[in-house]
Amino acid sequence: MAYIELNALSVCLSGTFEACIFAPEPRDLQRGKAFPVLWYIPEDGDSPYGILKYANFLEKLAVEKKRFVIAPAVSHALCTDMVWGTKNETFLSKECVEIFRFLYPLSTKPEENTVMGIGTGAYGACKLALNHPDVFGAGIAIEGELDLAAKCERLQKDREEGKESFPFQSRASLEAIFGDLSAVAGSRNDLFAAAGQSAGKLTLLCGEASPVYRENARLAAVSQNISLDVTQDDGNGRCPVERQLERFCKNI
Repeated sequence: MAYIELNALSVCLSGTFEACIFAPEPRDLQRGKAFPVLWYIPEDGDSPYGILKYANFLEKLAVEKKRFVIAPAVSHALCTDMVWGTKNETFLSKECVEIFRFLYPLSTKPEENTVMGIGTGAYGACKLALNHPDVFGAGIAIEGELDLAAKCERLQKDREEGKESFPFQSRASLEAIFGDLSAVAGSRNDLFAAAGQSAGKLTLLCGEASPVYRENARLAAVSQNISLDVTQDDGNGRCPVERQLERFCKNI
């Protein structure tokens, strides 16, 4: 297994970006062979180096399943083409994919390109899979915060009550991302609207006692292309994300 840290130039992001990569063993990188990819979307407020928290699972995925795992930096823009700012969805669905396919022997088949995220990163992963099924054959959401439209609508009320719907975002920064926050619902940035119009496939992994269980269950009910895999506490004290990652890595 090779672990790689990379800096590259992006036109969409108007600058450089970082990425972390787990690659199969060098001896497995046969000339002429294209490898499947797991694209990892970091959580909002996290860097691609956050993937190292789960290195023990993802290293095995690279070695045993001979799959590249690539975590590009996505800034704090929720994988969205900002109204005032960088074009993050375009970057992830086009430019980023092209850069890494130039550098490494990666498969271009949608069914061999899976996009995964945890928490708010799951929102971005689902949006990419729903809006770009020709690039990403499946999206995986782990403990996903998926109903961003509803969170945007109740942002002001939550702030007045001392709650934090978006720990790493202010109202001003969200308006820079989405524009009019009341217009997120029903747009391409609303997963519930996108799921009703897309052939994209999603798997939602979530604990039944999770605070995001209800929004995961509601999204799963929108389309037959979305499945909800409810996980249970295995009694060994591990966090839900680790349990779900282990199941995902075994079954992929």
